[in-house]
Amino acid sequence: MLLLKEKDPLECILEWGMFISFTILIVVVTLSVITRFLLPFIVLSWAEEASRFFFIYTVALGAPCSFKRREFATVDFLFNRLSLKTQKKLNIIFDGMIMILSFLIFLYSLQFAKLGLIQFSPTMGIPMVFAFSSMPITSFFITLYSTLNFFKAIGKRSEI
Repeated sequence: MLLLKEKDPLECILEWGMFISFTILIVVVTLSVITRFLLPFIVLSWAEEASRFFFIYTVALGAPCSFKRREFATVDFLFNRLSLKTQKKLNIIFDGMIMILSFLIFLYSLQFAKLGLIQFSPTMGIPMVFAFSSMPITSFFITLYSTLNFFKAIGKRSEI
């Protein structure tokens, strides 16, 4: 029997955001291709920029979900050769390092996003803060999930 784990509400919000962003990305790119080849008299000058923004948010919202589930692509050839005890210790170290790094990225990305308040996208004319805000969003959730993973691993460490 397949047991389904309950998802936390934040993960559901991230997944829905990713789904909506990816769906809009597909629609925009499809419209762009159709108009380019079948309706060349209709020019969607905004389509490339919009698809770029939706792609950014698809990745930005998906990365924390992947991190939470430990589904990132990894090269674990050497890691798998280590003992289980050593692997658990290294996972704690990795989670701690990612927690610190993603928190620093979060702090600096807030400053970066503020630059977007005075910059506008060339074709759509919207403030670039919408695109630049993907970094603080991603780094915030990766900080959150790495912190949870870190303390979960520390709790399991006593079982080693």
